Amino acid sequence: MPPIVNSSAQITCCHAGPVVVFPKQTKVMIGGAPAICAGDISGNPTTCPVPPSPASKPCTTSTVLPVPGASVSTKVMVGGKPVMLGNPSVPGVTDGAPAPCPTLMVVFPGQVQVIAAG
Repeated sequence: MPPIVNSSAQITCCHAGPVVVFPKQTKVMIGGAPAICAGDISGNPTTCPVPPSPASKPCTTSTVLPVPGASVSTKVMVGGKPVMLGNPSVPGVTDGAPAPCPTLMVVFPGQVQVIAAG
């Protein structure tokens, strides 16, 4: 079973650029930081290492695709929303070009003591 992701998590775009996650709730703490819930990654800034050119645009914003049961707990909820799990990847996209990143990688979930069922 994977750990719950908190706001200290290290999440990257497919080019290894960090995605900064701002939790939409701050009352429930997991491992000393707010738990990240379904939908919290959408619209967060990404700092992509891909250099801009006439044919490319670095990733600047990320969005998690609504894939049922993917990377969120079906049993642990915060404010009625499922918590995000530290699976190795999250089905998401970025606004990078020529093709958006198809996945976001959870490099470190921010904590490893609180585990949840998928």
